[in-house]
Amino acid sequence: MSSGAATLWLADVRDSLATNVSNYADCLAFLTPDERRRYAGFIRAQRQLEFLASRLLLRLAISRHLQIATAAIEVSVEADAAPHLRVNGSTTDVPFFSLSHSNGIVACAVSQTQALGLDIETHNPRHDPLAISRATFSPAEHAWLLAQNEADRTAAFYQLWNSKEALYKLQCILQRQPSALPEMTGPDGKLLTAGPPCFVFPRPRPDIFVAICSMQALSCVTCLPLFSFRSDRDGNDIGRFFS
Repeated sequence: MSSGAATLWLADVRDSLATNVSNYADCLAFLTPDERRRYAGFIRAQRQLEFLASRLLLRLAISRHLQIATAAIEVSVEADAAPHLRVNGSTTDVPFFSLSHSNGIVACAVSQTQALGLDIETHNPRHDPLAISRATFSPAEHAWLLAQNEADRTAAFYQLWNSKEALYKLQCILQRQPSALPEMTGPDGKLLTAGPPCFVFPRPRPDIFVAICSMQALSCVTCLPLFSFRSDRDGNDIGRFFS
């Protein structure tokens, strides 16, 4: 991975949910005791599986990025905070990463040089973007959305929503006490995406919307094909769960 680059990993857990597999012992064996407690604390089966798949996807992404065994990766957990990594017992040269999930899709963004905030959303046709915008965005942000062509408005809504979520996640990584999110539109009425902070918006599929936020512009983002996550595949490595 080149300097200033990032890689986006995604996995779909919905097939695993549809099979009603309830024994995830092989998957859980890769998690720390704290992560297993977090897993057990989720009530909804989908949220449990999203958490489980995202932690395995994180390990797979870091191991492939550094070309090391997943056993060398240690994950520590703090309440209401992103996980922290140690590689071979050290925090030196550990890549930056960010996790996100939405309706059965989990994602992990990795960069060697840039702290990242990642947000993904899956399109829900039952949602009314203008109604949500009116209730959640500032007047200026809502005005920006109204000014978009009707055919582009759904994508514009998610671009704004993703931007806010990704920026908040980046703030959580850079600051112990995240500051209030700034207005995402400028005096000219345009969306602020050129930074700092900077945003990129990969589109791995038409129904998946993504924002990656960083303080310096990323040179490129490699979006890997969407993996299917299944817990009932044979093998010894975490990679067996993703294909």
